[in-house]
Amino acid sequence: MILQPLVENAIKHGIAPRVSGGRIDIQSARSNGHLELTVFDDGLGVPFGDVEHVVEGVGLSNTRRRLKHLYGDGHRFDLKNLDNGGLGVSLEIPFRESKADRTVPPA
Repeated sequence: MILQPLVENAIKHGIAPRVSGGRIDIQSARSNGHLELTVFDDGLGVPFGDVEHVVEGVGLSNTRRRLKHLYGDGHRFDLKNLDNGGLGVSLEIPFRESKADRTVPPA
């Protein structure tokens, strides 16, 4: 559910204003005990490239609060304008295996 508001924002703010539509990519990877999730769109990006002063709406502010509540300082959440247009939103959280993953017998 952490990705839902990020994808909704990519649609609403990045893709919907464009006449020609657009593209959203979602990537995930495990690295050094963390799960890295990224949502990219090829939309408008942040005006003037000023991601430091973006006025965050409900989706981004709730996501930041949820990550802070769940992981404290053990997470990362970044926005960046992409070189070829659009916006990338990346987050990194600690990776934890579930008990079910550990009890599955090898194939």
